[in-house]
Amino acid sequence: MLKSWERWVWLGLVIAAIVLSRAVSQPMPAKSGESTGAAAESGRNPRQGADARGGRVRRIHPHDENGMRKLANHALSTPARTERYQRVMEMLDETTAENWQVFWQQFIGQTLNEGRVHETEWSLFMNRVGEVAGPDAMAYFSTHAQNEFTFNRREVLDGWATADPQAAYDWLQNQPESERNAEFWQSVLDGAAARDSKLALKWLKEVPPQFADQAVRGTVGSLIQSEGMEGTIAELTAMAAEVPAGAPMPSYLQVFYRELQARTERMDWLAKSYPDIESHTPEMEGLTGIFESDEATEPLLPPLR
Repeated sequence: MLKSWERWVWLGLVIAAIVLSRAVSQPMPAKSGESTGAAAESGRNPRQGADARGGRVRRIHPHDENGMRKLANHALSTPARTERYQRVMEMLDETTAENWQVFWQQFIGQTLNEGRVHETEWSLFMNRVGEVAGPDAMAYFSTHAQNEFTFNRREVLDGWATADPQAAYDWLQNQPESERNAEFWQSVLDGAAARDSKLALKWLKEVPPQFADQAVRGTVGSLIQSEGMEGTIAELTAMAAEVPAGAPMPSYLQVFYRELQARTERMDWLAKSYPDIESHTPEMEGLTGIFESDEATEPLLPPLR
């Protein structure tokens, strides 16, 4: 007869064998982001949303023009804005100098056939087109019944200036004076500031006074993004120091100062609204002493409407 302790040993081995056999017979769970066999068999598009456990869906890379159209249409027809933006950004990652017109046509088609309008997405897409195909895209949108509008060229020029500031600037300088408008100046400066702040600051001096209010304001935002508020204040201080003593401050520097002042006031208001969050309001007293004196200013042209 088996001893009592031996019975318990054999019972434990039998239970372990049963548990092991069941574990081996179960299918392996799908990894996060992978479609299960049932989902694949049902024909569900894996980009329709998250998987059953809430993980992120697997990204699809189009391999041909038909795949690009599907990618664009699926992104642009997504109702939820945050999900649509995510899919549009994935589409931008696939945008190249060779295929951008395929995606562009899908934007147009969605509006013409479905009535969907994608202003923010369109702007981001045009910026990306400028990055990957600046010269060709500018040439395209200067013809093809697009030359009477500035929106496409403005957004493309901004992206082009981000990728190649000097080339975008040279394009602007080669345009007739009537074409060197405030929007194009703003695009070149804004894009350049994101890539090379020193170059953007150098070109600020060339902005025609009547365009200063519009062109400079957007540039300040890009400079703050690149240099931070303290760095941008230091840049303006250095530019102001170059103005000869007794001479009035140029229009573009006045606009620069007013925009910085407005932004620091906004930071101060926000700090008072959230006193429990650590904050630092930049020091503007040095600039105030320079720009608020009577001899520092000259009349500014009214801002463009």
